[in-house]
Amino acid sequence: MLNLNLAFPHLVWAVALGLLLAQSGLLARFAAALGLISAPAEFPVLVRDRDGLGIILHYVSKEVPFLVLLALAVLRTQGAEYDLVAENLGADGWQRVRYVTLPLVLPALAAGSALVFAFSFGAYEVPALLGVRYPRTLAVLALEAFANPDLRQRATGMAIGLVIGLVTLAVVGLGRAWQRLGVHHDA
Repeated sequence: MLNLNLAFPHLVWAVALGLLLAQSGLLARFAAALGLISAPAEFPVLVRDRDGLGIILHYVSKEVPFLVLLALAVLRTQGAEYDLVAENLGADGWQRVRYVTLPLVLPALAAGSALVFAFSFGAYEVPALLGVRYPRTLAVLALEAFANPDLRQRATGMAIGLVIGLVTLAVVGLGRAWQRLGVHHDA
C-alpha cells in the first residue's frame, strides 16, 4: 500500500492531486452531485491557496510513505532479539516502541528527513503547479529568474539558489548537531 504513489513522479502526483482537489476537481464535483454543496465552487480551496495546503498535502502524501519504508527497511534488518529482551525484562508494548523501536529507526528517519527537506525545499515543480502566483517559493523564483529573457536576472537566480543551498546545509547541520547532542546526552 505504501508503494502506491511512490511509483509516480512528483510532477504526475501533483497533477493528479490538482485534478482531484481543485474547486473544479473530482471531489468538488462528487460533493456537488451528492448534494453536500450546491456548486463545485463552494468546495474548500485546497490547491492554489495562500497557505500552500495543496503543496503540503502533496509532500506529506509523497514523503511519509518514503520515510515509513525507510523505517521498515531498518526494522527488517534488525532481528526480533531486541524486542524479546525488552519484553523479558518486563517492558510493555509502548515501552518497547519507545526504548527499542524508535532508537533503532531514528537515525534512518533523521537521514531520510534531511533528504526530504533538501528535495522539497529546492523543488520547483510542485509549488509551481499547486501554489499561488504570490508569494512564490524560492525555487520557483530562482527558476523564473533563470527563464527571464533579461540575462541580468540570472544573477538573482544564482543568489536565490545559493540561499537555498545555504539554508539546506544549515538545517541539515543543525539536525546533525542535535542528533549528536541527543546521542551524547543519553549516554
